[in-house]
Amino acid sequence: MALRALIGLLSACALEPQAPAGEVPAEHVQAEPVQARLPQEPGAFAPSQVRVDGTFDVEVFSDTATCAECHPAVEAQWRDSPHARASFDNPWYRSAVESIRAEQGFAASRHCGGCHDPLLLLTGAMMAPVTPSTPHAADGVTCLICHSIRSVTADGNGSYTLDTSPVPYPIIGDPVSTAAHTARLTPAPLGTPALCGSCHRGFLGPHTGNGSFLSGIDEPGAWRASAWAGNTAALPSPADLPVRGCQSCHMPPEAAAGDEAGDAAGDAAGEGATVRSHRFPGGHSALAEIAGPEQAGAVRRQQEQAAQIDLWTDGRELWAGVLNRGAGHRLPGGVRDMKDLWVEVEIREAGGAGRIVAVAGTDQERQESETAFLLRTSLVDAEGRIEAEHRVQRFAALAWDHTVAPHDAVAARYTLPPLPPGSYRATARLRARRHRLDARAAACRATAAARAAGHPTLDGCREEPVTGMASASVGLRLEAGGRLEAEERPTADQVLLRSRALLHLPTEELEQAEADIRAWRPLLSATDAEVLDLLLARVRVRQGRWQEAVAMAREIAAPGLQAAALRVEAEAQAGVWGWIGALAAWQRLAAMQPGDPGTWRELARAAGSLDQQRVALEAARAGLAFAPRDAALLRSQSLALRALQPDGTGARAAAEAAWLAVISPETEDLLRLACDRQQPACARDRQPVPRIRMVAP
Repeated sequence: MALRALIGLLSACALEPQAPAGEVPAEHVQAEPVQARLPQEPGAFAPSQVRVDGTFDVEVFSDTATCAECHPAVEAQWRDSPHARASFDNPWYRSAVESIRAEQGFAASRHCGGCHDPLLLLTGAMMAPVTPSTPHAADGVTCLICHSIRSVTADGNGSYTLDTSPVPYPIIGDPVSTAAHTARLTPAPLGTPALCGSCHRGFLGPHTGNGSFLSGIDEPGAWRASAWAGNTAALPSPADLPVRGCQSCHMPPEAAAGDEAGDAAGDAAGEGATVRSHRFPGGHSALAEIAGPEQAGAVRRQQEQAAQIDLWTDGRELWAGVLNRGAGHRLPGGVRDMKDLWVEVEIREAGGAGRIVAVAGTDQERQESETAFLLRTSLVDAEGRIEAEHRVQRFAALAWDHTVAPHDAVAARYTLPPLPPGSYRATARLRARRHRLDARAAACRATAAARAAGHPTLDGCREEPVTGMASASVGLRLEAGGRLEAEERPTADQVLLRSRALLHLPTEELEQAEADIRAWRPLLSATDAEVLDLLLARVRVRQGRWQEAVAMAREIAAPGLQAAALRVEAEAQAGVWGWIGALAAWQRLAAMQPGDPGTWRELARAAGSLDQQRVALEAARAGLAFAPRDAALLRSQSLALRALQPDGTGARAAAEAAWLAVISPETEDLLRLACDRQQPACARDRQPVPRIRMVAP
């Protein structure tokens, strides 16, 4: 069903005119009004979602040397990339996959194989011990894997179908054979975020030994909710921000030495003196350091443009905030529990030698620091203990998450030790290391075990590089009464960073946050002031002051902020069960943002609350096309079908089973409390804005 027809159905109970409807691909909304949209079940390679169209020939798919004959620059870049080093020669991966194989059996490890070890998965080698003589155990994700993906779904865990038809190789000077080669190796998903999302979204569950469903890596979810995907209802972002997919950042044009004809390194894929980089630079600085200076430089450049950091005071404490300004997914991305991003802060006496008088997080490089603000997730096992080595089969619940959504900001506040009145200077640094020290220790053990058994492996014991991603400094004045003031006026960028971070405060502290935000407002231009007003309207939503929030949102005049303002209005109405107004607003947003599952999620909830069950069902199914295991969307679908099929037949039972399979268990809160009791840092870090006590150096 085209979006125009769907919006017609949704608008049956709308109170306001609808925005002009665009079109959305038919696969996003099924035509039958009482059919459920269900997550894809795994096929022959379960629990991986990979499917194969035809007969898989591992010798063909492992052959990168033939590709290099015409594409030497691309193949050389790929050889340095994380894709080439994704399999059992990667000690960080090996540590995790061997752990799940030891505790849950070989079949469970096929969960990993579709994305890390497709050659081993598709030849059946993952159903046996991987020995030094196992072929292709260090091949990773080869050229023909990505270039043969015929179709994908949004499920993740390797939700792609591989085309195994013969590859027609071109004859030099023959345009017909070249066209046939190009057509076979540029299938429709290639170059789209959907292809990347088939592996860069993952989930755990009983198939991996976990007691319940757990969402894991989810780059497409964060991207779709951001302005990078064209979602103008997201947090306000720069007005001139381009719409960018995964390949824009992770496959940028890269210069290469040209041949006499000007092609990049004689590469048939060259465009003048450049090729689309197949280094896939991201945050894997450990692998990049091993690969060499070109790869390390590409990764470092990605990291250095990803974030902004700031320091400010509220009169009593020092604050440090981090803005995700450059990543189209959460910062850090990927397997976020393994990451080691932290903020370190130091305070020096002003003038003279500048003696350091207080620090926090400066020892994180050497050990897990009790005073570091950590930008990562932490998960607990069935006993409430933090699982620090990425043994995924032991995950039972999320303890906390301080990673940063695109164009959002997170913050920590710092209590100073006793200091005499006077002038000081505070400096904050955001630093990044690919693996937390516990994960590095596990990789080191995996390296030793692999080498003792004769396996080729990279060195997981070597010290990993630490990248300085961003820094900031501010002069401080500590008065005799203990009041702490900053000496510099903030810029507009700093005001917006701080305001975003303050939105995460608990509800009972939002009144003070609003006072701080309003004090900064006179420093802004008219355009930036409207962005700040929109953030203040979000504060009103959090406080339950829905009439004020709606009034503020409707006063926003900037064209680029209209969708975001409408979203504030919708959230305000829904927050006080004003479902009629909320439904009308979400309907308009659905027409404006048809690719945002969050909008469909809230539209389905509003429609269901008004007993508009067919509307709720269609909205839920539209959202599930992008987020097949979203618990709220599956719930709305199930409840709608329960009302539409009271006899319990048809799609109702399957929809209810799909929903129950992904709901969070009631024990999650108990596990978090157990973590609080066992590890005091758990209670601190579970706060949306943790309070950290600085210490004398």
